[in-house]
Amino acid sequence: MAVVLLTSRLIFDVSRDARTATVAVRNKGERPLLVQVSVLDQQGGTKTAFVATPALMRLEGDTEQKVTVRRVKDDLPADRESAFQFKAKVIPPKGSGEAETTLAIPFFYRPANLAGDPAATPGRLSTNQEDGKLTLANPTPFFVTLASLSVGEDVLDIGDSAPIAPLGGTVSYALPSDTTGDVVWTAIGDSGDITPSYRQ
Repeated sequence: MAVVLLTSRLIFDVSRDARTATVAVRNKGERPLLVQVSVLDQQGGTKTAFVATPALMRLEGDTEQKVTVRRVKDDLPADRESAFQFKAKVIPPKGSGEAETTLAIPFFYRPANLAGDPAATPGRLSTNQEDGKLTLANPTPFFVTLASLSVGEDVLDIGDSAPIAPLGGTVSYALPSDTTGDVVWTAIGDSGDITPSYRQ
């Protein structure tokens, strides 16, 4: 794909006095392209507390532009993170015969003064195996996105798993029959890196 987002996730971190968040958009191709950006809620709606500017830009070939995300409403929970999606729609030149494409990355709003260290959050998940299911629960105020999950020798297919919601959010997976052993998982950190393994 000619256009790429130069980050795999976006954190609007008020605890670091952030007033905006930025995303770099790059056109690796040779032709100019139009790119339209927006912030969506978890249901795909565009009426959120954020606005991305410039909302529509022309990217010349082999160029890069930064998009700024600003908060325009103060109606988000202060005791937990909120999850959104940053979306970029790539519009090819008219008459090219090419279809529009869409890029999307997770976007998390992090209020100030949340208890705990976000980097330590994946290690605080609790696990429960019952009735052929494995359930992971998140007691922290931060979202957790799993990168891998296994029980004993069995690696579970988590697909493109949605982040586990804060303050009691859970996610469950079916277990293969006769599965035994420790639950081992990794998660995706703020910068898109994979955390060390955690075990219960």
